[in-house]
Amino acid sequence: MANETTIAAGTVIRGSIEGTGNLVVAGHVEGDVQLSGEVTVESGGLVGANVRAARIVVRGAVRGDLVADEAVHLEDGARVVGDVRAARIAIGRGALVRGYVETTGAEGNRPAAARPAAAARPAPAARPAPAARPAPAARPAPAAAKLPPPKAPPPPPPQRKIEAPAQAPAPRSTGTPASMGAKREPPPPVVPALKKGAKAVKKRSY
Repeated sequence: MANETTIAAGTVIRGSIEGTGNLVVAGHVEGDVQLSGEVTVESGGLVGANVRAARIVVRGAVRGDLVADEAVHLEDGARVVGDVRAARIAIGRGALVRGYVETTGAEGNRPAAARPAAAARPAPAARPAPAARPAPAARPAPAAAKLPPPKAPPPPPPQRKIEAPAQAPAPRSTGTPASMGAKREPPPPVVPALKKGAKAVKKRSY
């Protein structure tokens, strides 16, 4: 069974406490506490510094960081102002924590004084600009009164095609006067004037 040390109520210790075994704080400790066993802060106890141990149980008040290799139990009535880091963390109903709470696992071996740098919070995503509202569509102009389509003009009367009479082809020129082509008639007979008393002699025409 591990050794257990108790700081009774009404006892005030100013300075750090280191060692092995378990520690029960019912009084007031002003200094860091670092043990290899379990540290219990009773309901009337107060630790005003960091506490590091394998297991930590708090029923009173702690003003500092709590770092445990295995687990941290904050029971009803616990008041912690500081960061809490352990592989397992249990916060009971009625317990109050004001600080950073982290389950670390193997990272619980870090020194209690070294606080993890605050994780940089991602910048809030820029809100997309509101989409431009489309301009209202122009209202179509009122349709003009429909007029009856204009009447087509009456078709012109059909024109009769007048064909010119066919002209007889002009006679080919034979190089002779036109009078030569006509049938020549014998000239009228020449009747010689006869003197009175002379006997007329009829000439035979050839």
